[in-house]
Amino acid sequence: MTFSAWILKTGDGGFNVGRIIDFGNTDISFFTDADDELRFSAQWSSGTAFYQSINTIQKGEWYHVAVTYDANAPGNLPKMYINGLESTVIVTSGAPNPAATFNGITPDSENCYIGNRHDASSGFDGNLADVAVWNKILSSEEIKAIYEAEHGFARRSSGIISTPYRLELRNRDNATGSYPTVH
Repeated sequence: MTFSAWILKTGDGGFNVGRIIDFGNTDISFFTDADDELRFSAQWSSGTAFYQSINTIQKGEWYHVAVTYDANAPGNLPKMYINGLESTVIVTSGAPNPAATFNGITPDSENCYIGNRHDASSGFDGNLADVAVWNKILSSEEIKAIYEAEHGFARRSSGIISTPYRLELRNRDNATGSYPTVH
């Protein structure tokens, strides 16, 4: 699975753990903390595992953040990215034991909360944009390409420098006050 978003953090959020995205009763969470680190948690049959990025962000600045997680084995660490670059990740508590099973996200029973938890206790303090969820693990190259496309870097396509398609859409986003039609 992969989660990504553009974030502009202005405060620490509810309980100092402002949520970017949260599934169910915190079955999967992607959030920031009071030290401006990215955090990720996943519920396993042996308990909840918590992870943190070593790199930090600064309040008042926009960042593209992403996390990928392979829940097929308890020993897998998530990969966290800030502005397209992978950050070292450490386990902060609750590493799942080797026999643990991932509780998972089920489409029929797990609501997705953007910018908060299910009980509204951990609201994100700032702005979120382009929040995305994939049911596959994006490669580091794909995450960097998303960052660069959204950040305005030109890309090379068949030897021709071109404007990223999302930028073309963004130019029309505010033209009528509604999301543009893709042609």
